[in-house]
Amino acid sequence: MSDVRWILVVVLYSLIAFFLQGTLLQIFLPIYLIPHFSLLLVVFLAFYEVSSRGAFLTFLCGLLVDIAAGGVIGPSAAAMLIVYGVLAVISDRIFVESGLASFTVTFASVVLYQLAYLALVTSLRPSLYDTLFVALGQGFVTGLLAPKFFYFFLRKLKFASRRRELM
Repeated sequence: MSDVRWILVVVLYSLIAFFLQGTLLQIFLPIYLIPHFSLLLVVFLAFYEVSSRGAFLTFLCGLLVDIAAGGVIGPSAAAMLIVYGVLAVISDRIFVESGLASFTVTFASVVLYQLAYLALVTSLRPSLYDTLFVALGQGFVTGLLAPKFFYFFLRKLKFASRRRELM
């Protein structure tokens, strides 16, 4: 799979993830129980695509979130890059294939993302309690989905890397 095609597939997955997160699930679930699918993709990229391409895709995911939100463009992208950077630094030291490790890392990433986003947008002026409550709920639900999500993407990427070796 070429680099451009791989990037387009990841962008397509992030659009589907944001559609699920931003529209479909908001009808049925309260805000603190909606998993953060875009951040799941960023966590996956931080562990399995530690390169400039992974950082670029992380930035694109953040821009998609900002554009869809209709507010200021940039804070989600920056917060996702912060999460990506922190996880990329420690990615060699964590066995993310373990369900507990992927849950813990994803939970911490959602909390870090929410706090970074809050710091970038509002300089911590609104109630920190409300944001922390949403971050903990979203982090828990997103962490529960992380092992299945990572397995799905690993299966897709192993197919792509096997195919790249054959060509």
